[in-house]
Amino acid sequence: MQKKALLALLMACVMLLSGCALIVTDTEKDNARIVLDVNGETMTKGSIDYVVDYTIEQNNYYNNLYYQMLGQNAGYPTDPATVLDSVLEQYTDMMVENQKAAEMGLNTLSEEDKAAVQADAEAQYEELMVSIETSYLATSENEGDALREEAVAYAQANGYATLEDMVESLTEEKVRENLKAEAVKDVTVTDEELEEELAVRVSTAKVEYTETPSDFGFDVNNGTTAYYAPAGYRYVKQVLVEYSEEHKSAISEKRGALTTAEAGLTAAKNALENAEEGADTVQLQADVDAAQAVVDTAQADLDAAKRAAYDSVYVQANEVYEKALAGEDFATLIENYNDDPGMNSEPGKTHGYAVCADYIYFEDEFVTAAMALENVGDVSAPTEGGYGYYIIRYESDIPEGGMDLESVRESLTAELLVEKQDAHYEEVLAQWVEEADVKSYPEKMGY
Repeated sequence: MQKKALLALLMACVMLLSGCALIVTDTEKDNARIVLDVNGETMTKGSIDYVVDYTIEQNNYYNNLYYQMLGQNAGYPTDPATVLDSVLEQYTDMMVENQKAAEMGLNTLSEEDKAAVQADAEAQYEELMVSIETSYLATSENEGDALREEAVAYAQANGYATLEDMVESLTEEKVRENLKAEAVKDVTVTDEELEEELAVRVSTAKVEYTETPSDFGFDVNNGTTAYYAPAGYRYVKQVLVEYSEEHKSAISEKRGALTTAEAGLTAAKNALENAEEGADTVQLQADVDAAQAVVDTAQADLDAAKRAAYDSVYVQANEVYEKALAGEDFATLIENYNDDPGMNSEPGKTHGYAVCADYIYFEDEFVTAAMALENVGDVSAPTEGGYGYYIIRYESDIPEGGMDLESVRESLTAELLVEKQDAHYEEVLAQWVEEADVKSYPEKMGY
């Protein structure tokens, strides 16, 4: 009886082990099933499952990041079935493109393209290694080559792309880029199309900038093409003579003390106003008076800190002003004295800042001084601003009205050309896909 029981147990163990092997074998076979077939080139369930999982992980990351920043969901899909549809479409397009590139003899890169791909891959791989070293290996005792070897091992163990993977991926991307360039090489933009698009943009911009004139200045000052200029705008340049970081810190400290004092005064006033019957209002009023005294002292301290800061740079600011009045080149004064980086970079460097009355994106002191200048070429006396003195020069008027075609021809042509090329290539690719023998079996994924 015991022998039969032992034999039964052994047979059960054998069956269990066989079952484990069967499960492994079945999983391997399942993952090897073809889910996408494009002209005989295939992708398996395992490969697609990996891409779907990775895409969902990335979409969750971006949704969470978007929510943390803006308090709402970005809407990136995380449902496996929805993501699968997108993945199948994406890989169908890519496989068709790769096959078409080979058919057209575009799948071999030039030596120049190969070198560019290699350089890009090495830069991306270096960025990955540095990220691993600083994020995941921050507490490592290794340094130099030893730390890099540890980072490489970490990347391999956690499934990160190798340098060879990156070269292969970027090579395929470059092949598809060259394929697109060949497909859209005859696409052009006509003058009629430019004029029609310009008319639409001028009309749209006129409505926006008439309702909110400050938006025009904001766009222009940030290098965005503005297709319509509202009335009342001018360009000005400035020399900012900035006081020191020590003075900025002192002012910040005094401003903080004033804020605290004002909060104390508000609390004291509220206590007095909300006092219950029988409360000691004399004492409460005394508290208000004491809090007011603290505010007055804090305000005086802040004013004194500001005065000291302005006094520390007034001589230099006035020197700039006098040189400007004497006719010295204002661009030279900017080069030698200015502390505003906006005057040293485009578009401010060439044209200056666009401002109008009631412009909301600059300090009131700056706008008031800039708009008080009566004639082109006039220069303002040193004007106290947030971090020092402004010396402002009236550069030119900005005529009201829409942009003419010649002034935006190059940029508008480039923009419309990209749009037309993209639209044309979408049509060409859709035709290639339609002509291809595409078979997909999404039901095999089991989503």
